Order: sequence, then structure tokens, then C-alpha cells
Amino acid sequence: MTPGNHRAILRQPWAGAAALVALSMVACGNGPAAAQTLGLTYHKGDVYRFSFQSTSHETFGAFVETLNETAEQAYTVVSVDSNGIADLSVASSHVVSTATAGQITVPMGSSADSTFELRVAGDGRLLSQDLNGSSVAGST
Repeated sequence: MTPGNHRAILRQPWAGAAALVALSMVACGNGPAAAQTLGLTYHKGDVYRFSFQSTSHETFGAFVETLNETAEQAYTVVSVDSNGIADLSVASSHVVSTATAGQITVPMGSSADSTFELRVAGDGRLLSQDLNGSSVAGST
């Protein structure tokens, strides 16, 4: 490379990668990442709706099966105390499960709509859950 020939450096295979690393360090900072705390703020009456699909593949020797499940959930904030602890009601609906082996898909059934209760701290910890009248303590 001759002096003043700035285009020659761009032809080097490592130059693009080095430029990308340098740009990332400038944009993101090169120091250790600062820890961030999760903060949840609930308001009585808020409703959060989610739908999901889950697919899993299972193999038993030469037998391969694909399981699919879809469902919808609605989280309703029932109450929030002065410490930010929220009581949530979770309603599951439209739960459908199928299994596919080879070219045959078989319905595994659908669940009746269900509701369960959660108690959640403002930092995201699950304090307790009530599943059909059975209380389960959460993690701290």
C-alpha cells in the first residue's frame, strides 16, 4: 500500500470485520454491561392478551411424532397494593392440541377454558399461584 492510497486498506479481508468491531465498541461502549433491574408496574383493570403456539418433535426409536399446541391467555390485573404487589387473574382459552405421526394428524383434544390466580411482585417474582383452589408458593 502506498501512502495516500486509502482504498487499498478496504480491500483487506479483515478490514471490514475490524471496522464493524470498532463501530460496535463505540456505539455500545466497551466497558462491562450494567445490570438492569426488572420493574413491573401494574394498574387495576389492565388486561394483557397473548396467544401462543408450541411445537415439539419427539423421537422414540424409528417413530417420530410432532406435537402442536395453541392457546390464548388473558391476564387481568385484579388489584395492586401499596408495595406494587399485583393480584392477576389468568384466563386460558382456545387450547387445542394435535399430534402428527408420519402423514397422519390426530386431534389430542382441547381443554375447557380455565382460570387461575397469580400474585406477582413489582420486580417480577412470582409470589404465589392458585390453580383450581390449590395454592402453590412462588419463588423469592
